[in-house]
Amino acid sequence: MFDALNRGDGAQASEMWLAMSQKDRMKFNRGEGIAPTVPSQEDVMKKLSDMSPDDMEGQVTIKPPGTGASLLDLPKYAGPQGGAAPPAAAPETSGESEEQP
Repeated sequence: MFDALNRGDGAQASEMWLAMSQKDRMKFNRGEGIAPTVPSQEDVMKKLSDMSPDDMEGQVTIKPPGTGASLLDLPKYAGPQGGAAPPAAAPETSGESEEQP
């Protein structure tokens, strides 16, 4: 079914979906048996070495999976930028009130 979707053949993918049993549809919805295709490190290194210098922008680093940012890093990214002061409070009014009609 994924191959049909990747080819852009929605009709064939739809036919496959209709031919699946309820149990198979539930497995598909849960993602059972579906794994991403991750290229090997050798394939990545070969592709990078085949690229011309004009195609690369700056230094190329390959991080292993799971070394990205996490939710624990969020406070340092959500803090005030550039040490900006917090917004000023609205000035308080004196005890005088305006008369209303």
